[in-house]
Amino acid sequence: GLDLLMHLAKLSGGDKIGDLCAGSGGTAVACQLLNLDFWGAELCPEAVEITKARLAFWESLSDAERVRVVHGDKLAKVIAARDKRMKKECSDGAH
Repeated sequence: GLDLLMHLAKLSGGDKIGDLCAGSGGTAVACQLLNLDFWGAELCPEAVEITKARLAFWESLSDAERVRVVHGDKLAKVIAARDKRMKKECSDGAH
């Protein structure tokens, strides 16, 4: 699944990942979540449209929502609490 693709993308050691058989975009999504540059090639126009939709979905999510989808609720709650704490610290420091 997505966890495996993210792990493999990290193992590359680079900041650019290429996929000559991009399919429905699993590697593209993993790269998006890891902030890696991605380029892909795919012959099937329907698969390209699925990839575009998947990337748009992930782009629309907050960091906490992304974590929840990939790793489950427990870690997502930790990230959400961290974000809330950081916002409070920023607003307290701004006054």
